Amino acid sequence: MALLRQPSPKARQAVTLVEILVVMALIAIVAAFVLRFGGVTQLAERAKIRATQRIISVLDQLVYQKFQQASRGSRARVLPVDMSLSLDRSDCSYSESARRRATVVARLRTVRQELPELFLIGNQQYRYHSPLQLGSVWVNGDFAPLDPGSALSDPMCRRAQSRAELPPGAQRFIAILERAATNGTLANHQPETARAECLYVIVADDPETGTVPGIPDSNLRDSDGDGLLEIVDAWDNPILFFLCPYGYRSSLQPAKGKPPVPTVSGSLLDPAGLVTDPVYITRGPGGWQVVDEALFPITLWPNRQRPFAYRLYPLIVSAGPDGLFGLMRDPNDPSYFDRSATRLRDLPSPGTSSEVGADADNLDNHTASTLWEAQ
Repeated sequence: MALLRQPSPKARQAVTLVEILVVMALIAIVAAFVLRFGGVTQLAERAKIRATQRIISVLDQLVYQKFQQASRGSRARVLPVDMSLSLDRSDCSYSESARRRATVVARLRTVRQELPELFLIGNQQYRYHSPLQLGSVWVNGDFAPLDPGSALSDPMCRRAQSRAELPPGAQRFIAILERAATNGTLANHQPETARAECLYVIVADDPETGTVPGIPDSNLRDSDGDGLLEIVDAWDNPILFFLCPYGYRSSLQPAKGKPPVPTVSGSLLDPAGLVTDPVYITRGPGGWQVVDEALFPITLWPNRQRPFAYRLYPLIVSAGPDGLFGLMRDPNDPSYFDRSATRLRDLPSPGTSSEVGADADNLDNHTASTLWEAQ
């Protein structure tokens, strides 16, 4: 009887050509799936970037229009508080130059109150702004009345702004906050959303109906449940607004040094530099410090020398795909982002070392805007 030949161990270990082809086919299928999936993800991410850029472009146009209306319109009327902040004589009388400066101060004040960028709740307050009690909540911000208070040496020189003297934009903002406070939702407010909520109120046709021209409804959210809508980007993160972003470095607003200092002079709202006149700084009973802190930082005062007005442009910025702004911020108040939007590319934000360089993918209106260049 013939014995069956058993295959050798070597033969059993051999891999056939068919098996090799099967393995290669599987690898090709997996590779194609990975590449296809990665490509789809990249396409989706690019689509979100383009959608956010479109939103920022629309917002840039709307903010520009509001800025022009507030700075050049009849709303920038001179009030007694503007005269108080323009004194250059200790006897509370006004020179002709002081009266001219008062018109600039009125413009600065009106733009800030019509285009509020931030508000604080509770004990946090802006200097020289009158805190407002809305329901059971104290609120303070750029829309609040100015009150030089003890900053002026002579009590007879003080002329505080009343709530009735606020411009229409500020009145509207206060009414919205008041309603949220009455409803009890304002207690849910998270400070990180304040700038996005301010931006919404500025550009909305009617904040009550929840519509913004050119902005999809899907980009309007109340993420913190405080009764105030925010404008969000394609990643559902709030888009922030800075009215006067001193220290922000961009192609529109060049800056040098650490922290960055703007390199272009001439404020949009004070091209002649009336509020930084040396006579006003040295002789005024309140000095520049009052105007600077009561309005916004259009100047830098290095080593206590004469302030210098810089050309600063309103900033609308998204954190981009990574959701991190990478901007210097006040660790005690996340709504501030250093209040002046200081961008430090090579330094971490206080307490947030993970944000080093996170601003690289930020999307802002400074990059592509042509509206502000003609100013």
